[in-house]
Order: sequence, then C-alpha cells, then structure tokens
Amino acid sequence: MTGPRILFVEDEPSIFEPFSKALAREGFEPVVATTVAKAIEIAERIDPALVLLDLNLPDGDGRDVARA
Repeated sequence: MTGPRILFVEDEPSIFEPFSKALAREGFEPVVATTVAKAIEIAERIDPALVLLDLNLPDGDGRDVARA
C-alpha cells in the first residue's frame, strides 16, 4: 500500500530527485511534474494530498498551478 500522493512541481532534477527520495522514505508517494501544463494534468488525474510548487517553471509560474 502506498502513502499519500505528493505532487512535486519542480524542473530541476538536482532538487526533485533527492527531495522525492526523502518523501518516499517517509512513506509518501511523490509524483514529479516539471512544467505547469504537466502539473495541472497530473493533479486532475491523481488528486494529490499536497502540492509542493516551484514558482519559476519553464512554461509559467507555479502559482498558475495553484489557481488551476
């Protein structure tokens, strides 16, 4: 059984890789999105328990994800 899903919106692998490993170690199921568009698509599909947002993304602002 997996833990709560955490949508991690971050485009830098040097940040999302270790952070995702730490979340998984603590029993969460991290799901990474590297763009605003992908984050919105994933959020609609998985209904995450929490969303961690980077504000500077290649195709917009992380706040766009929060608004959607």
